[in-house]
Amino acid sequence: MSVLDCALGIVIIAADELGWITLANNKAQTLFLDPQTLVGQSTYTLGLHQLFEQPLDGPISFKFPNAKGRWQCFQEKFIDKGATYQLYFITDVSHLLRMEELKSWKNLLRVLSHEINNSLTPIASLSQSMQSCVKDDEDLSEGLQLIHQRAKSLESFIKSYRQFTHLPTPKVRLVRLEKLVECCVSLLNDKRIQISHDEHDEIAVDPALLEQVLINLLKNALEACEPETGKVIVDICIGTGMEQRSLIVKITDNGKGIANMANLFVPLYSTKKQGSGIGLLVSRQIIEAHGGQLSLENNVTSSGAVATISLPTN
Repeated sequence: MSVLDCALGIVIIAADELGWITLANNKAQTLFLDPQTLVGQSTYTLGLHQLFEQPLDGPISFKFPNAKGRWQCFQEKFIDKGATYQLYFITDVSHLLRMEELKSWKNLLRVLSHEINNSLTPIASLSQSMQSCVKDDEDLSEGLQLIHQRAKSLESFIKSYRQFTHLPTPKVRLVRLEKLVECCVSLLNDKRIQISHDEHDEIAVDPALLEQVLINLLKNALEACEPETGKVIVDICIGTGMEQRSLIVKITDNGKGIANMANLFVPLYSTKKQGSGIGLLVSRQIIEAHGGQLSLENNVTSSGAVATISLPTN
């Protein structure tokens, strides 16, 4: 078993010909609540047959009791004392696939930004210069002014995407996480926000970058709530179970919830009129640059949504 547990990041499960599990390494606890209870159970009872019977030509989506994501599953047969067993190797490839997707988006946005900027610069410059030549023609002057304003607005829009493609490396130092949250809440100055926290040690983060994430998530939560009856609860706690070496920040609101979960982290997609569709994407990049995770989901017990930040403490 110690050899199998050395396979970092890989879940290894063995089952006999009837589907009864005979072995599960410690990494299996990231998928199941207790790997020891796996031995002796049926892959059919656990629903694993749905994963194992899929065509093994690429990653597939699958939800385990204690984890969800995109998984790559490989299997090999082996014989021990005359009996045939199936050995399954399961790897979470969600992060790798997301990095590839992110790389593609960045390359596309770099090209678009370059091409658009090359056109916008002369448009903004010429429209401003021409205004002095047509002062007597009010309609033409207003038209040129509008062209200049729109060109400048588009330049500002493109700049927001440069942050996505050029995220700075975090400059970490030890901070008290609750103090950072309290600072962000003070800046927003909204009585609908409540804070609760456990006692915990300092954590190494980039305060400026993390503030950016917290303010973005808090503003999203506030905008989702009603002005009078809205409530946003920020809970800071020490992780348990598979997150026992993490500090968790949960931002829960009582708004309408998230309508289109699939597009949450897609660039250019936004449900807001003036939204760029970049805030959540940059926020997730910042958290992952700290070795953490950012997730958003609808509240299962009531209305609203929950944003969860998980940051490693070691």
